[in-house]
Amino acid sequence: MKTFPEIVTFRITSKCNNNCKYCYGPQKNIEELDFLKLKELFHLFSENGVKAIVLTGGEPLVREDFEEIIKELKKLNFKIFLDTCGDLFFKYSDLISENVDVLGLPIDFPNTSYRNSDNLNIILKILNFFKNKHKKPILRIGTVVTKDNINELEKIGSLIKDYPINIWKIYEFIPQNNAVKNKSLLEVSS
Repeated sequence: MKTFPEIVTFRITSKCNNNCKYCYGPQKNIEELDFLKLKELFHLFSENGVKAIVLTGGEPLVREDFEEIIKELKKLNFKIFLDTCGDLFFKYSDLISENVDVLGLPIDFPNTSYRNSDNLNIILKILNFFKNKHKKPILRIGTVVTKDNINELEKIGSLIKDYPINIWKIYEFIPQNNAVKNKSLLEVSS
């Protein structure tokens, strides 16, 4: 009997290599579960009908045991969704392209990024990496809509149409936790 939902979104770390002004997530000094505890939870999920795990953070790729996490999830036959800023993608490009089913990447603007000055270039390199790959994950671009970029959405759409993107997810900026301090700067009225 199924007791858990089919998909679980799991923040495997709160640590991040960026400090985006709209992000609610990254927090310092939060202890994360060690690999053995994660493994126990993955087995619990598997035994209770979970079919897919969405790995989020912070930034999941900052975990030193990221490769072991992916291998354990694959061993348990989970579908793997990964949300990443992309900065550390090429450290794990083969692992991700062979094992991740859905890859979520950010694009904030058609010519820059909230994350760091090179993030958009990294995202475009990742998308080019997948252009001619036979085996690739479903590619999902995420854009958080703010006062800064609401008038740039058409340009972002024009930018991404030349890449093998399957889904463009547009998020509303929601001022929570760390992001509350930037509410007046970023929030778009309904």
